[in-house]
Amino acid sequence: MLAAEQICFLDEEREHRRLSQAPSFDTDDLGFYRSLMMENGDSMFIAGRDRIIEAANQTASELHGRQGWELIGMPCESVIARDSRGAFNAACDLLDENRHWSDQLEAMHTGSGSFPARVTIKKLTKGRHPHIWVIIRDLSEPAHLRKHLEQEKANRREMYQTLRNLVKSFEKERRGLEGGILNKIEGLLIPALDKIEKESCADIRNSYLNILRMELVGLTKGFNRELEAPLLKLTRTEMRVCRLIQKGYAGKEIAEAMCISFETVQVHRRNIRKKLGLTGRNVNLFAFLSSKPFLRAPAMT
Repeated sequence: MLAAEQICFLDEEREHRRLSQAPSFDTDDLGFYRSLMMENGDSMFIAGRDRIIEAANQTASELHGRQGWELIGMPCESVIARDSRGAFNAACDLLDENRHWSDQLEAMHTGSGSFPARVTIKKLTKGRHPHIWVIIRDLSEPAHLRKHLEQEKANRREMYQTLRNLVKSFEKERRGLEGGILNKIEGLLIPALDKIEKESCADIRNSYLNILRMELVGLTKGFNRELEAPLLKLTRTEMRVCRLIQKGYAGKEIAEAMCISFETVQVHRRNIRKKLGLTGRNVNLFAFLSSKPFLRAPAMT
């Protein structure tokens, strides 16, 4: 609530007012208008029928960048931006007594220029003289807040769309992983189980089981790990050759251990390399198989 000394009336600032005529307030009017101004926090003016400001509150001084004594004696339209003065004056002309008019216009601040404002005009008659009551509410802060809220909404919409795209991407990746895992199980692991079921040699069967065990463990640790599909494609004889190569046997030693010819061993080696995708002389079969410890038979206890 404004203090009484924060309201500047024409008859209280005689030494500063610009007009020489006496104010249109009666003594009773002065107290009435003073009480109204003290109860309002907006910029407020009271003007006579000639629309010359005769009283103003402290908020008016702060909002328009002028001292109270500077505002007194100025036309009401001087606190309205030039582009909005036509609408302001037309409202003053057409307004009936004891009625009011309100609209959003551009008001003026001496230092910073125009700003959006809600301007309300009331034409009051109290005592002998009619007066124009002008109330100006600064909308620049609400406008700034609205702009900030709109930007926040735009940011939230963008974030929401980004999250939706991420969810879609994750879902697509999940379906791809599930499909890949299903294909590997149906195309590799189940056929390998069939091989194990039909295999009579315990060592070969254990090798297949070791491979399957490693692959199943790998599936539980991450879907990006590739299955050792080529190893599961090896025949029981090729698996035996691999295990002997892994132990460091030469071609002739393998032939003797398996009771087959050296030429047959070489055929098996070529087939193994082909199935494992080892091409070129620089890729050593022994080095490759040495990196696959699950080919070895489990230690006897």
